[in-house]
Amino acid sequence: MIKKVVAVGFKGLEFSYDLGRLNLVVGPMGCGKTSISDTIELTTSGRIPGAGKTNQAIMDAFASDDKMCLGVGVNGEFFERRFIRGKSGKVTQKFRAGNTFVSKEDFITAFAVAGCPLLFNPTQFMGLSDEKKTSEVFRLYPPKGDVFALHEKIDQTTEGINALSSEITKTEGIISKLLIDQAKVELPPGTLAEIQNELDKNEAEIRLCRKNLGRQIQTEADAAAKAKAEKAAAEAAKKEESRSQLGGPVTHTARNSEDFQKPRKNIDEMVEEVEKTISKAPKDYPMVAPDPAPKYGTKEHARAMVTETDRTDTIAEIQGIINTMDEAGCTACAAKMVAKQALIKLNSHVLGSTPI
Repeated sequence: MIKKVVAVGFKGLEFSYDLGRLNLVVGPMGCGKTSISDTIELTTSGRIPGAGKTNQAIMDAFASDDKMCLGVGVNGEFFERRFIRGKSGKVTQKFRAGNTFVSKEDFITAFAVAGCPLLFNPTQFMGLSDEKKTSEVFRLYPPKGDVFALHEKIDQTTEGINALSSEITKTEGIISKLLIDQAKVELPPGTLAEIQNELDKNEAEIRLCRKNLGRQIQTEADAAAKAKAEKAAAEAAKKEESRSQLGGPVTHTARNSEDFQKPRKNIDEMVEEVEKTISKAPKDYPMVAPDPAPKYGTKEHARAMVTETDRTDTIAEIQGIINTMDEAGCTACAAKMVAKQALIKLNSHVLGSTPI
């Protein structure tokens, strides 16, 4: 197989190209595409069809100087054909095979041996069946390596092609279905810009609603916190009021000072009334029991000076005061405690028992 082509002074060109098994030469007109095949033809056969056959005619037709060198590389061997015009105008040829100048006959023989020529009849080939054509191609260009492995690779490639064909068929079915579904889609009225504008408005409204919702949640949280604080303050004030009624320390603000003073005045008045009621018992009442006269100023003397009727009236008045305090909501004030203590003492006197 020819793997290299070289030309110097041929049609005014100088080139050297490496060739492969198949070669595609492209380019504008006049760039030298035909010169490559003409170089191979002239080197191997010594002539170009349609041109002159003598050395003089070939030099006149293709050489741009008094020397023209053509060569090809075949399977690692290089073959060269030179055309030289002497001073007398006579044109001669020289042949070289490898690094040695040889005769024309040896040049042709060496070229044939290096090229490993094969006989091929195109007319006969075209008359063969497809199967025999394949066999003939394999005879001319036998594959390298294991032929059976090549057949296996061909089978695998065929299976891959069939799988791809099936996938293509399936994909085409999906595309057809999508096209049908697309045709059924009813687009909303208006242009894309109008629809996008409407979407932007809706998004703006949603953002505003979220913002207002956040504010509402914060407002409700603040109100709940405020109500909780007010409730705690009211409970604290109520506890302080109870402490003040029991004579404990009282701390309050100037704003609520009047509200604290009013219950305190009422309590003082109730205590005073209780004390007056208790002191009603006359000292000149006859003694209830025939006991010896107690010493003046003692508890026994005070008990002896009060009659049963006076005690009963006094107890009734104190009980009425206590009931009035209960109706007023006074459950733990100092006046009520004083009245209850006095009531216990009077009851113990009436019953003749020791006060609890």
